[in-house]
Formats: sequence, C-alpha cells, structure tokens
Amino acid sequence: MTTVVLDISHRKIVTDSRTTGNRKNYLSVSVLKKSFNLPFFRYKECVSTDSTIKSLRIVKNGFTEFIVGSGYVSEINKFIENYKNDTIPKKFLKDSTVLVAYFNGTQWMVKSFSNSNCILYGEDTEWVVSGSGGQYAAATLDLINQENKNRAVKAVEIAIERDTYSGGEIRELKLQDHCDIY
Repeated sequence: MTTVVLDISHRKIVTDSRTTGNRKNYLSVSVLKKSFNLPFFRYKECVSTDSTIKSLRIVKNGFTEFIVGSGYVSEINKFIENYKNDTIPKKFLKDSTVLVAYFNGTQWMVKSFSNSNCILYGEDTEWVVSGSGGQYAAATLDLINQENKNRAVKAVEIAIERDTYSGGEIRELKLQDHCDIY
C-alpha cells in the first residue's frame, strides 16, 4: 500500500510514492503441487513502483477538491473518474482508500472512501491518515507538536522507516482555502 497524511491544520497532503500490490503466480496442478504440497496459486508481494503521483486537484460543483489515493492505481483511477461524474458504484475500492478534501466556504471537509464505505470528517479533525503506514504516521502526529509545520512530512518519513510497503520520494500537495467560484 502506501502512507498518506492529510494535515488539515497546516493545509497539506503528504504522501510517499510507493505502490505495492499482490501479483498472482499460477502454478500448474502437476507433480509440483503433489510433491511439495503447494497450493494451486499463491500471492507474491511486489513493489510496482516507487515513483507514483497519488494526488491531484479537480474542480467539481464549483469547488476545488483535492484527491489522494492509497492502494491500486487502476482501482483509484477508476474511482476518480466515477467520482468526477457522480456515478460511484455501490461496491467500490476493494483494496484501496481515497481521501477527498475540500473547503465548503466555512470549513475544511474530508471524505474517506474505502471498502465501499464513506466516512465524513468535519471541523474537529486535525489530520487523517491512510494506508499501510497509517498507524506509524498517526503515532508520529500525536507525538509532534501541532505548531510544527513539517509534522506531516516527518510522519511519512517515520512510516517509510517502519513500514515495508511505504517508500520512495515524499510528495507534498498544498491545499488552498478558497472556492473556484469566488
């Protein structure tokens, strides 16, 4: 997976750039299976890339929305296309998470889409984390003083050190607290 930190108090999204996933290796039902007691297929973890850009800006209903994804790139891209067109299917994002942040004119709102659920975070939320390194990032954010403007970057750095599925270049997307229609 990856690590994503959305720091609302400092208006930024920080991510690593690693994409990982499961690759199916099919084995024939032959002597190998019987001799070595191997299953018909097994999953092998793989690093797809260490250079994935996971965040983007879109304009929807007159508002600038900031989207960041964690998980399978193809699943996230399909979700974003559906989200832009307001056609989100009932079952979506089986193995990924997408965070959408936007300023509704009075406060920042964050929607977290994962496992066919949507969670809405409002003004009482300082930060939201996602991905396999999310627990490491959350612990780091709890320990670092809220006034530290680089705490989201530090949280992703710690997650990269501790989580084997996080890595690559650290990327930062700054949020702007305005609507495109003003």
